[in-house]
Amino acid sequence: MTGEYCDPSIPAPNYGAATTVMGQELLNPPTVEGWHTGAEWLDAGTLSERINFAVESVSDTHKPRINALVDRVSDQCQEGEMGHDELLKYCLNEFGGLQICEDDLSRIKKSVSGMKQETEERLVGYLQCIVSSPEYQKS
Repeated sequence: MTGEYCDPSIPAPNYGAATTVMGQELLNPPTVEGWHTGAEWLDAGTLSERINFAVESVSDTHKPRINALVDRVSDQCQEGEMGHDELLKYCLNEFGGLQICEDDLSRIKKSVSGMKQETEERLVGYLQCIVSSPEYQKS
C-alpha cells in the first residue's frame, strides 16, 4: 500500500522483530498450516502494535505510494471533483474496496471533519482511520 517494497524503510534485520511484536514471527508459523487469520491471532498487545505500525506507515507522505495518492487526490480536489464523502470512498477503494460498517464510517467522517481542510491532511486522516478500523485489522 505504501509503495516501499522496492526500498523498505525498515532495515532487513529488523523485519523479524517488527513482525514478532505484531504477533507473527517471521518464518516461524505456529503450525504447519501457517499463521492464524482474522481475529483468531489478535490480542490487545498485538492489535495495538499492528495499528501503530499501519498508522505510521500511511502517515508518511514521503513514501512513494502515499505521495502518489496525495498528488492524485490533490489534483482531483483542485478540480472540484472530490468532496469529503468521495475522498473517503476513494481511500476505501485504494484498500481494495474495503467495507466498513456504517457506525465506523460515521466515526471516521466525524474524526476527519475536525481537521484542517487541506487535502493532504484529510487524506492522511482518512487513511489513518481506515487502517485503525476493526475491518482493516481483521482483513
